[in-house]
Amino acid sequence: MNDPDAPHVQNGDDRANNLLGKSGLDDISGGKGRDTFWFRAGHGQGDPTNTLEDGDRIRDYESGEQIIIDGVNLSGRDITVNYDPEKNETRIGLDLPDGQGNKDGMPDKTIILDGDKRGDVSSTGTCCGGQATTIYINIPKAKDTGQLQQQVLPRSTPEEERSDEQPHDKRQSRMERPRTAGIRKEARWEWLAKARTD
Repeated sequence: MNDPDAPHVQNGDDRANNLLGKSGLDDISGGKGRDTFWFRAGHGQGDPTNTLEDGDRIRDYESGEQIIIDGVNLSGRDITVNYDPEKNETRIGLDLPDGQGNKDGMPDKTIILDGDKRGDVSSTGTCCGGQATTIYINIPKAKDTGQLQQQVLPRSTPEEERSDEQPHDKRQSRMERPRTAGIRKEARWEWLAKARTD
């Protein structure tokens, strides 16, 4: 028997998918393509057109993908993005206008993104001849500090740096010179000897 409170699971594929939220909680994975996630902000509780629920989840949001909230125009101050390190999820809070929320500066609905998706948030207003808000998060590519640490080369000690710059044993450094230097020197002596006899 199906649980009526269980979230609606949707999975995209490798293409660019348009994934529409359904009534009730959503659990959406877009796949590898550049996806667009659509939610409808209905007017009040029980509106059958409403698909935006508090706690709708996107599993694999990627930088620059669109999250469209249809039926409402939101400005930058109506959208907040917060990361919860304990749950490793990013919460997009939406302060909705009267009829859909209470416009009190606090989020009325929250969309949850798996992982740390903090970045530069931008939004655009009306599209498609009606009210809609498109939200983008541009996530820095080098966000994983663990990877950055792995890319840093180990620093040499001051003793190693001095030994690289000035060999302590000059005789040893001469011994390590390529053999071609000795061959050129011998050829020069032969040329001088020949020049003198001529």
